[in-house]
Amino acid sequence: MGKYIDADRLARALTPATYGELFNDDGEGNVDTDAVEDVIDRAEGEVDSQLIGFRHYPIDEPTDRLLRQAALCYAT
Repeated sequence: MGKYIDADRLARALTPATYGELFNDDGEGNVDTDAVEDVIDRAEGEVDSQLIGFRHYPIDEPTDRLLRQAALCYAT
């Protein structure tokens, strides 16, 4: 699970059908959770790179909707 977004939020942002198509690793409808985690990790890294010098780390419990939205934008 990511700091700002999780697999459920990503699936809702992409639509469940698109999420399934993108992350179906075996053609059987099974989601490649490692790939999902990689996408979320990279997206959150992009968000963090924009915050360096402006926020104190670690950010304990992100509740700011702009952080979540930015992470979703990078992930999609």
